[in-house]
Formats: sequence, structure tokens, C-alpha cells
Amino acid sequence: MPPTKMPSGLTYLLYTWSGRILLLNTLVFLLICVYTRSIMLPDTADLARLGAKDTVMIARGEFWRFLTPIFLHIGLIHFAFNSYFLYAVGYQLETLLGGPWFVAVYLLAGIFGNLASAAFSVTMSAGASSSLFGLLGAGLFLERRIGSHIKAQTGRRPKQRAYLMTVVINLGFGLLMPFIDNSAHLGGLAAGLILTGAMVNLRPNQMQARRPLIGGILIASLIVTGCAMAYYSMTPRFVVPRLEAAADRSDEPAEQVYQYSQAMALDPDADRIVLKRIRAFFAMGRYSSGLNDAQVLIAKGEQLKALSELAEELSQEGHPTESWELRRMLAHAGQSI
Repeated sequence: MPPTKMPSGLTYLLYTWSGRILLLNTLVFLLICVYTRSIMLPDTADLARLGAKDTVMIARGEFWRFLTPIFLHIGLIHFAFNSYFLYAVGYQLETLLGGPWFVAVYLLAGIFGNLASAAFSVTMSAGASSSLFGLLGAGLFLERRIGSHIKAQTGRRPKQRAYLMTVVINLGFGLLMPFIDNSAHLGGLAAGLILTGAMVNLRPNQMQARRPLIGGILIASLIVTGCAMAYYSMTPRFVVPRLEAAADRSDEPAEQVYQYSQAMALDPDADRIVLKRIRAFFAMGRYSSGLNDAQVLIAKGEQLKALSELAEELSQEGHPTESWELRRMLAHAGQSI
């Protein structure tokens, strides 16, 4: 029988799965702090090297990035929040699910959340949030299932809604904060619900008779959906338009340059994206970078009319030197303005 009282100290860290995961996350966080020389906000380039979810790197075949972000955290606040969350709910769910299923939900929900993030978000991300939402999904399923079982036995459903309210609050908070990776949260939550539903149907328990067919269908649906999201997020012809669209939606020229550059890393011949990056460079005041991109297009004989129009816009906006330089480059290529 699982213990009724949560162990503490080294007993918790060494002899429970939730404690071991918490200890591993702590060790990894300390290593990140040493490597990046930052405790509050590591550089994104360092996070990418350490294994964060990165759209371009995943599209280039680095599939292991669906797993590694689970153990990375972006600064002390992020690490502290997720660690407290794991400590608060982890052991309770471990005793309900059993050690092997608890670990399976934590890891598979984390992977599924990162698959969802890679399929629906182009922003770099890291953290155990998808795994933690998987645990919330498991708790929510058990809360509802146990409540139904109690109602069947007593005629009254218990009023406790702890996991439901936690899910609602956290999803609401995620919707209010645009930098939070809601795709990963929803993916992890869905995986936790489905995996726990499969567990209840596959493993003997006191709530219902085993239904292996339903459990197998749930597992199969998770696998098929995960494979579809992996294919979508690892195929450049699907990823490039998403990066371009993200840049088009942004009002920040620096963000636009970054996303257009990401798209060009996967499709260097996308001339329309090069032209958009030129405009973003000019909006930032980085005229030399924009002119370098323009030279590439001119050498290829592409987007020449659009570049002529851009030279006229530069002149009208009070940038005669840059306008003249762009006109000179076009004229040198044999174009009349």
C-alpha cells in the first residue's frame, strides 16, 4: 500500500519518483546556471545549445528536442514555480497512479506538449510545464472518475474540484500572458487525460472493469496524433510559412528580422521573405544589412521592381543616401529606375 503521509527531506528526494525528478531538475538547473553564468535569464543562444525547443533545429531533424526541454528552465523564477508545483501535486498523484505510470505520464505528457508546441508555436521554449499539465490532466481525470464512482455508490458526487480549478486558473493565466507557451500546456494536459484514461482501462482497479480495447484505442490515438505533429513540425515546407506568418503578425522589426531569418535558414531561396527582411532591417535603421540583402536579390535578378519601389519609399521617408545606394545597385545591374 502506498504511504499515506508524504515523506520529507532526503527520503522524499531519493525514494519517490516525484522527488527524484525534482532532484534531477535541480541538478540540471544548477548546471545551466554555471554554463550560462546567469541565474535569472539565460541567453537564448545558450538555451538552444542546451536543448531548448527550437523550430529550425527541429525542422533540421533534431527530434531529441521534443524531450530535452522538459528538464530545462529559463531562469530562477521559472524553475522555482515549476519545482513548487511538482512538489505540491507530484507525490499525491504518484501514490494514485503508481510509480511507473506516474513517470510515464510525466515524460510522455512532456514530449506530447513539446510536439504540440513545435506544431503550433514557432517561439523557442523550455520547461517542465507540459509535464506538469500532464499531471494536472491525470489528476483531473481521476477527480472526475472517482467522483462518478462515489456517486454510483452513494448517490451523491463529492464537491471537491481542486484539479479542475487548478487547470482553469493556469490556462486562464496562460491566455493572459502571451509569452507563455499555451500549445505545450494544452498538449500536456490532453496527453495526461488520455494516458490516465488508458491506464484506468488497461490496469485492474476498483473503479471499473478492465476494457483493454478502449485503453488500446486511447494509446493508439495519442501515438497517431503525436506522429502527425512530429511530421508537421519537422517538415520545412510546413514550417517556413508559419515562421513567415509569425513575422508578418509582429509589430516589432527586431522580432520580424529574427523570424524571417529563421525562415530563410530553412529556405534560403525564398526571395519574398528576403524582401520582407530588407524592409524589417530598414525599419530598424540597419540600412547596411538591408542593402546586403538587396544585393543578393539583385544578383539573382529577383524582386527588382519591388526594390525600385523601396528605393522611392526611402527617398520619400528622408533617407536619400540609402535610396541613392539602392538605386546605384539596381542601375549597376542594368536596371533603369
